[in-house]
Amino acid sequence: MDWGTLPAWVGALGSLLVATVIGGGLLYEIHMRRLADARVEAQWYDRMAAHARLVSVGGGIAKGRGGRFSIRNDGDGPIRNLSYTLLAPNAEGELDRIAIYPVRQHPPFVGGHADLRVDFKAARLVDPRQAMIEVEFTDTNGLRWALTSSNELRQVHYEPGDG
Repeated sequence: MDWGTLPAWVGALGSLLVATVIGGGLLYEIHMRRLADARVEAQWYDRMAAHARLVSVGGGIAKGRGGRFSIRNDGDGPIRNLSYTLLAPNAEGELDRIAIYPVRQHPPFVGGHADLRVDFKAARLVDPRQAMIEVEFTDTNGLRWALTSSNELRQVHYEPGDG
């Protein structure tokens, strides 16, 4: 059996080494591109969430089925399309969305540097120590956000009434 010559082996190993270095470089570039894209996306989200971060929800749930909360908008522009929900854990420990009914009619917006107080009745009895209020709104950028009374902010991708 002929194993070839030393120059042939050196050439084959060199080709293998070049292919490995090029493949590693390509994987590194893909990784760096994904990191850069993630950084740009995080910066975009940060810019878009700037107004939503100026909104706060406070207040609480009484021992009965009702309570009071306030929505404070410290931003320059209004927030619109307000909707309210009560979040409370069920027997399995998952959060149930419970309807809230305002005691009296409120405007569907909060102006800039203003607040809105809402007295409500819940659709069912909940433990006030474990429940929290969630307010959904549309900001001045036209983006939809959900904010809880425990300051958890997330973007939502639907309009009220879509299910």
